[in-house]
Amino acid sequence: MLSCLLIVGILSVQVAGASGFSTTTTNESGTYVIPTEDGSTLEVSIEETDKEYIVTSYVNGEKESQTTKNKETRDMMTIDNDGKVEYSNESDYIEKIAPNPVISENDSFATNSTSNWTLVDSAYNSNPNVKQWGYLYKQEKITFGETYNLNYDSGTRVSIIVGVITGLVTVGSGGIITAILVALGSTIVADKITKAISGQVYGRFAAQDLEVRSNGKIGLRSKRTIVDAKVINTKNGQVQWVPLRVEGDGRSNTDLCIIGAYNAWLLN
Repeated sequence: MLSCLLIVGILSVQVAGASGFSTTTTNESGTYVIPTEDGSTLEVSIEETDKEYIVTSYVNGEKESQTTKNKETRDMMTIDNDGKVEYSNESDYIEKIAPNPVISENDSFATNSTSNWTLVDSAYNSNPNVKQWGYLYKQEKITFGETYNLNYDSGTRVSIIVGVITGLVTVGSGGIITAILVALGSTIVADKITKAISGQVYGRFAAQDLEVRSNGKIGLRSKRTIVDAKVINTKNGQVQWVPLRVEGDGRSNTDLCIIGAYNAWLLN
C-alpha cells in the first residue's frame, strides 16, 4: 500500500508523458513521519545522490534499517540494525501491468470536457470600491497514469517499501503513505508492515484551465492540476481514492474569485 501511495504521489502534474510520470527530475530528499499501530515514532529519511536513493528508517530515534537503490539498475541493498544484509530489485515488489487502466465513467470528475466551461464557485468582493461578484469557471481534461501491481509480504520493512517507489513517485508526506497502507489493508508496527499487501494503483490527473469572470470581464486566468490515486485492494475488492496534491495555482476558490473580481473592476 505504501508503494501504491508513493507511486501515485510521484506522478507529476506534467501528464504529457506517455507513462504518466513526470519527465522532470525531482529531488526526493526529505524526512517523513509515519504513524504506527503500536504508537512508536517512525521517521523515514530519503537522500538522493547522483546514482542512488538512500532510504533510512528510524524508530523512536534509533536507526532500524537502510535501503540503498541504484538509479540505473534498480537493484537494492537493505541493512537492518543487526547488520543483516538483504539484496533485491524493485521489480520483486512492483509490476507495471498496463499502459493505461480501464476507466469507467464513475472515475471522472464533474466534467471530462475540454470544450465547455463549468461554473465552480463564486465569491463577493466587499471592498467599498469594488462591490462585485467573481465567478470561477473551469474547463477540465482528465488523464490517467499507468496501472501497477504491488505485492509485499508481511514483515517487509518500510525502508524497502519506500525504496521501491522512490524515483517512481513523489513520496509527498507520511500521511499519504499511511492512507495508502490503510486502503490496502495493512498497518505498521515499528518499521514493518503487519499484513501482506496485494493491490493495484494508478494516478488520476484533472488538469484545469481557470477563469474568473465579473461584470462581463475576465479578471483572472490560471491553471491547476488535481492529482489523486485509485487504490484497489485485490484481496477484498475494495476501492479507495486517495487525494495526493494540487499542482499549479494553490489559491482557494474564494481567493481566486475575490482577486478576479478586483482585477475586473480595475478594467472598468
